[in-house]
Amino acid sequence: MVDLHTLSPNELSMFTLIIPTLNAEVALKETLPNFAGHKLIITDSGSEDTTLDLAIKAGATLCFGSAGRGPQLARGASLALLRGSDWLLFLHGDARLSPNWCDEVEHHISTYPNSVGYFRYGRQGDGFWPWLQRVLVALRCWAWKLPYGDQGLLISARVYEALGGYSDLPLFEDVDIMNRLKADLGRSKIRPLGAFVVTDTSAYAVQGWCKRGWRNFRLLRRFQRGESISQLTRQYYND
Repeated sequence: MVDLHTLSPNELSMFTLIIPTLNAEVALKETLPNFAGHKLIITDSGSEDTTLDLAIKAGATLCFGSAGRGPQLARGASLALLRGSDWLLFLHGDARLSPNWCDEVEHHISTYPNSVGYFRYGRQGDGFWPWLQRVLVALRCWAWKLPYGDQGLLISARVYEALGGYSDLPLFEDVDIMNRLKADLGRSKIRPLGAFVVTDTSAYAVQGWCKRGWRNFRLLRRFQRGESISQLTRQYYND
């Protein structure tokens, strides 16, 4: 159980951004400039493009290991904790944040030191389907307190360590940690930040917004029912 009494609003708000990558050069060219001047860890799993070059030019610290977003995030967090970070901000490589993102992160750290934060889902494109997806994401976050990993996760080092951190799951590592956060902290301690994130939705455009969204929802329900993660992973990548 997380001991909330150990946290103070006046604690030094030194946060580290942690981004998992695998051949992410296209996304990083757009996103990395937004993180200039901040502590950044790129946790890579074997990129063969210019991902590492871009990370080095951005001043990031690199760590390497096996593939899978769960293990990658866990490795990055371990390195950040060793370097003395008080707060961790986990992001996907294609996360494009609204200009006020840093102010909102600092506001959360100073105002809600015992809570975790996530970015609101921004406008992903024009038309009915991007609009509907945004509405459904907002409903999921409101009703289930279940933001996905593409919305980021801002969490204090103490809460992260007390919780046990990210698991080694190859899929649904974001749902797993949110389930444990809700169980330990309670729903009221999971808060949206006053900033937005936009991500790459090209896979939805190719596969179909409705088809891909329904596929993801069915997999989520099976995961929450405790079905085999290896079977779900095979299904995810086969699709």
